[in-house]
Amino acid sequence: GLGIGVTKISDGEYIGLSDGSFAFDTDRIDGNLMRQAAARLKAGDVNGAEALWQSAAAQDTSDAEPLIYLEDQRVLASGYPYITLVIGTFFDQADVSVGRGDLQGAYVVQKEYNDGFKLPGGTQVRLLVANTGNAATYAKPVAQQIVQDARTDKTIVGVMGWPYSSRTLNAINILAAAHIPMVSQTATSVALTGISPYFFRVAPPDTSQAAAGARYAEQTLHDKAVALFEDPTDSYSKSLGEAFKRQFTADGNSIVVTEQYTVDKPETLASRLQDALTHNPDLIYFSGYSKDVSVLLSDLPTSGQFANLLVMGGDGLYVLSGYSQEAHANLGRLRFTALAYPDEWDVQHLTPQKPPFFRDYSEHYDPGGAPHPSPYGYSRPDSEAMLAFDATLALLEGSRIALTGGKKNILPDDLRHALTTITGSN
Repeated sequence: GLGIGVTKISDGEYIGLSDGSFAFDTDRIDGNLMRQAAARLKAGDVNGAEALWQSAAAQDTSDAEPLIYLEDQRVLASGYPYITLVIGTFFDQADVSVGRGDLQGAYVVQKEYNDGFKLPGGTQVRLLVANTGNAATYAKPVAQQIVQDARTDKTIVGVMGWPYSSRTLNAINILAAAHIPMVSQTATSVALTGISPYFFRVAPPDTSQAAAGARYAEQTLHDKAVALFEDPTDSYSKSLGEAFKRQFTADGNSIVVTEQYTVDKPETLASRLQDALTHNPDLIYFSGYSKDVSVLLSDLPTSGQFANLLVMGGDGLYVLSGYSQEAHANLGRLRFTALAYPDEWDVQHLTPQKPPFFRDYSEHYDPGGAPHPSPYGYSRPDSEAMLAFDATLALLEGSRIALTGGKKNILPDDLRHALTTITGSN
């Protein structure tokens, strides 16, 4: 069985667990430096790897992967005791900002705790990166790999992840059987509610965002007839779609048609859209992800009866890298509920209360303040980075509680118990 290491899957992608000896997110300008650094670390040349990670971080300041591996080596060399958390995420070109935001948020917490000696006894934090690739099913073998590694590496205490419900559902039972707690940043499916004493999350379940979406459709848009798009086989799509339907119809409105589509098969959407329009909807509620709704947006009628038809959905649509060029023309017709938004404090006139996270984020990823095509990823975090920060913070706050009272080592079960005292419930 693999501990740390990767497996090549059918489409040439690598899944697995890395301590820096493999670089996952290499489809970016510092990709070659990251690959060279991994080769150096594998060969036992830590200094050579560190120099290359420093170059990579300087070349692409928004890349948290080299920063995590550098910090991990500093922790190992420090002589202090340390705990290890695994960041469960994925790097899929169609949703690239998800994995990137997860690493960015986790690194901000890692630095905050290590630099500030926030854990008792000088205990430091090391992070491993787990990539489950472009399909939900790969979360199973990678979760098994984490369990395998935790058998020999007793510093592993918990997992931050996964960002999507389908992957979380595939991983939770494997981790729970090994008594490893997990805190998800953005898995919102109602199917996860109460699923395991080892599962926690920092985002509310879909019932809350569906209710907020339904209220917006009724009170702000004054819409009464909705065409619902959902994939009944995808945990998130089904959970959000059904929750929206329940709330919207309970309020006396109607779902005029439910169009079933398949996640990641956008070619099925054009005919579904044509069919939906024959039912005269006031609004389309699209329960799913940005790369699929992208196709729907590009196909929206721009003249006639439906020239101003809006499309609404949930947090899965707040993925910055997830929209095609064709969809951009119609982005103004999109509405969605998001789990977090960088301006939420400012909008409510609470700017002085903004957490230090925002300052730290900018210092880490936009150190020179250079102009970028978009501030996102540099000086402006997206919701994924914000929630990954929250989930990692919950795990480290739990670790702090578990280590209090002079304990030198903690077990994953100690962390699980501490988490129940902060989150109340999952």
